[in-house]
Formats: sequence, C-alpha cells, structure tokens
Amino acid sequence: MLRPRTVAERNARLVARLREDGSIRSSSVEAAFLAVPRHLFLPHVRLALVYRDHAIALKSQDGVQVSSSSQPAIMAEMLERLQLRPGLRVLEIGAGSGYNAALISYLVGPAGFVATIEIDPGLADTARIHLAAAGQAGVRVICADGVEGDAEDAPFDALIATAGVATIPEAWIAQVRVGGRLIVPLVRRFPKVVTFERTPEGLRAESSIDGIFVMLRSPASGGRS
Repeated sequence: MLRPRTVAERNARLVARLREDGSIRSSSVEAAFLAVPRHLFLPHVRLALVYRDHAIALKSQDGVQVSSSSQPAIMAEMLERLQLRPGLRVLEIGAGSGYNAALISYLVGPAGFVATIEIDPGLADTARIHLAAAGQAGVRVICADGVEGDAEDAPFDALIATAGVATIPEAWIAQVRVGGRLIVPLVRRFPKVVTFERTPEGLRAESSIDGIFVMLRSPASGGRS
C-alpha cells in the first residue's frame, strides 16, 4: 500500500522541478500536475521511477518501443503551449496510459470535453481503468486509428498528438475549429514538436521545440505514419 503522504511529496518535488526549469509556467498547469498523481497510470512501475522526469515505456513490439508515458517536462511544455482553459473541447491522439488525457480533463474541467484515441485495444482498456481510478472517467477513450481523428465529436478547440507523424493528417486539421490550436510532433529531418493555429486557409505554425516521440501506428500507412 502506498502512503499518500509519500506519493504527494514525491509528486510535489517533481512539479517543483518542472516549475524551476520552466516547463511549467502557469498556475493552471501546475495545479493539474499536483492534482493528477502519475502513479495511478503506471501502477506496475516503482514509485521512485514514476516521479522522475523521464519517459517510461508502456509497450514494445518486435524489440521496438511503440508506446510510452511521455517525459513530464515535455508534457507540461505541450500543455502550456496549447493554452487550455475550462470549457474547451480537446482531442488527443495517442492515449497511452491515460495520464495526459487526465491532465487535459482537469484543465478543461466539467464544462469541457476530452476524447483520446488509442489504436491498441489493450492500452485503450487500461487507459479507461486508470482514468476511472483517477476520477476522470468522463474522458472518452476511443480504440481506433488516430489518423482518422474523431469526426463524431468534432469540432474541437484543440488537438494534441503524443505520437510522431511525417505529415499532419487532413482529418486533424478539419476537426479543429478556426482559431483553435494543434500541437504535433513532426518527424522530418530534425524532429520538432510544433504548435499551430488553425486558420481559414489551414495551419499557421506558431512555435516549435525539440522533442522525440514514438511514431503513430496506423494501418492506413502500413503500420506507421
């Protein structure tokens, strides 16, 4: 049994480090990380590892890592750039453990809406379990090909991808309202995590940071996109 005080202290130390290094800049993102314990989404990982600022592998296939719980620093940076607030509708591509979706759900609050897409049925099921354990059962977890997005629940105010793509799928652009924001890991010559604004003409890049993510798995592109 985990001692709540130990968990809270470890999480608080991690959040303090993220604040000190500038990954967390707003009170809202700080509150989200303090309110959503990461260990609930990584129940089989040692507590000392969970609250380090490192990515943690979730699944490998043929010796290649295909899913992970992202490094908290890059997660915080992406959420800061997405500028989420209560009431927004958000689509996440790549549920993984469900941790990032829970942070997003906290940020948009009860008036908001969060859908997260996961291609792996096993990961989708465990993400639902983890989200329920964290009190975020309202997040919609969809087991599907992320390339297609979520037309049923569109339009969205924001989209965040936690897997790399060489090009941004047209469905993602179409499902974000004009004026909304997207943040996507683009894997080209140099991998970058790019923040875009959705304009009437398409996408306008706003900023970018370095970041390496596992590639999006998609049957539509031979297993990867």
